[in-house]
Amino acid sequence: MGMYGRLLSVFDGILTLAKNNQAQEALILLRSVIEDDFRLRQLQNAGEDRDRLVIGYILDSLKRTRSAFSAATKASLESNMTAIVSELTRQEVSALAYLKRRDKAGPIQFKEEKAYAQESGRWEDYFDFSFLHHMVHGNDLSLAFARDKSSTGILRIRPIRDQELAGAAALMAAEYAVDACEAIASMFSWTGLSRLGPLRAEIKRAGELAAAGAGSSSRGSFRMAEDELRNT
Repeated sequence: MGMYGRLLSVFDGILTLAKNNQAQEALILLRSVIEDDFRLRQLQNAGEDRDRLVIGYILDSLKRTRSAFSAATKASLESNMTAIVSELTRQEVSALAYLKRRDKAGPIQFKEEKAYAQESGRWEDYFDFSFLHHMVHGNDLSLAFARDKSSTGILRIRPIRDQELAGAAALMAAEYAVDACEAIASMFSWTGLSRLGPLRAEIKRAGELAAAGAGSSSRGSFRMAEDELRNT
C-alpha cells in the first residue's frame, strides 16, 4: 500500500505541474509512476511468492539505507553509526524471520524494467520508461522537446512550456495510475474494480479528442518524438 500511496502522490504532483504547463518536470516524475506500476503488477502476478517479493524489496531498501548512512558517517554528518547498523540489522533479521514463520523460501527481487517488459509483453511501456529515464538523468534525450534554432541559425535550448505536452504527461500518468489501481484492487479484492475499465476508456478517449483537436498534441506529440528518436 505504501508503494501505491507514493504513486498517487507523484501522480498528483504531475497534475499540478501539467496545469502549470511544466511539461518536462511532469515527464520526469512520470518515470516514477511507471516504475511503481511495473512493481505493483509484479506483486499482483507473484501469487504465493508475494511475501518473498515484499521481503526482498524491504531488505534491498535496508541495504540502501545502510549505504546512505555510511556515506553520511564518512562526511561527518552522522556520529551514531553503531546504533543505526544495529537497528537495521534487527529489521533485516525480523524480515527474514517473517518468511521462516510462514514456511516460505528466501526473498526474491523485483525484475528490472526491461526483464519485466520482456516477460509481460509491455515493450511500449518500457520504451516510455527508458525515454523518461534519460530525461531524469539529463542526457541529450532530455532536450528532445526543447531544442530549436534562433533566427541566426544558432542552436539554443529553451525551457519547455508546452501545454499540449504537459497534457500528454497528465494523460499518460492517468493511464499508468489506473493500471496500478487495477493491480492493487485485484490483490485486495476491492469491489470497484469493474469501474476501472470504463475509466480507462475515458482517458483514452480524452487523448484521442485532444489529438484530433490540435494536430499532433496530447500523447501523440510524445509518441512522435519517440518515433523520431527510434529512427536516429
